[in-house]
Amino acid sequence: MRDRNGDSVTGILPPLGADELADKIRDALGATPDEKINFTTPQFIRPAGEPVPAMAVRDREWWNDLRLMDKIALKELGMRAWDAVEDDVLMLFPGEWYDQIPTGYSIVSISGSTKSFDPGVTDSDIRFGCLPYGIIASKGESK
Repeated sequence: MRDRNGDSVTGILPPLGADELADKIRDALGATPDEKINFTTPQFIRPAGEPVPAMAVRDREWWNDLRLMDKIALKELGMRAWDAVEDDVLMLFPGEWYDQIPTGYSIVSISGSTKSFDPGVTDSDIRFGCLPYGIIASKGESK
């Protein structure tokens, strides 16, 4: 059941013959005609109760200052922790920031690769309200 546009959808695949796409999925899974198949789609929007992201600005200095902040300060801006490797934590950008990220800004993807942001080319997919990249949080205290 969908509560908000972008929330995950959970349900049961329609029976054989009720929907062409469902029939193709059943066939790909090797399911029997009467087999019950449950599904859940990814969630694309920020979960209820999470802080609304702060407005990002186009000023490169603001973006560079993010790298000086610790994970607590970044979370207060609406960023979200992805994964920790030793003391490093990848903090993902809110999806709302996509159009504000400066061209050429260095980002770290959830796969761990570092690249330069290229608007319209860099992935704009949003899951749980965040883009699939961000920055490594500072190990020290926020400035």
